[in-house]
Amino acid sequence: MTTPSDATGSGNRDPHASWHPHPRYASLLRAVVRCSRFLKAWEGDFARATRPRYAAPKDIVNGAGARARGGRWHPPDSFRVVYGSLSVELATSELLGGAGTYGFLPDEVIDGLPLYVNAIHARVGRMLDMREGDVRKTLRVSERSMRREAWKTSQNRGREALTQALGRACWEAGIAVCNIATVRPHRPIRNK
Repeated sequence: MTTPSDATGSGNRDPHASWHPHPRYASLLRAVVRCSRFLKAWEGDFARATRPRYAAPKDIVNGAGARARGGRWHPPDSFRVVYGSLSVELATSELLGGAGTYGFLPDEVIDGLPLYVNAIHARVGRMLDMREGDVRKTLRVSERSMRREAWKTSQNRGREALTQALGRACWEAGIAVCNIATVRPHRPIRNK
């Protein structure tokens, strides 16, 4: 692990200061580069569900909050990411389902309503669809391992998770979007 201090004294924080890189990162980066034959252009709308305080146009797609906290597909303090879904239902489900990951109780989720759902139009030149078997085979990663990984546990222990390493490899290879299947099944919120 590197230290948070910057040896140059410039005040820039080392992006790896809060986590150990995944041990497979170098091989994952090489595999992502080999996936260049699977890259596609994509244009369309995606849905993004947010809390009201993050729903302003300047905030909805800036990725600053995700950069600071990290997420399933990127480690904290690494790069900006905008998470979205191809349906309103999935975007809402992911936001409400993820609340438990951050320690919110069901009543607190309800208290956090309303939610804002925005439709965002995007045009991307280099999209890697990790739902495709040939892509996963090239990466040597199963859909099951991506879905079931306890990325938050790894992150809390100061380690980069497999999915975070994949996202970082895509980012470093200049791939703007990784299309993946949802990783969190929807579970209704129930009060006890």
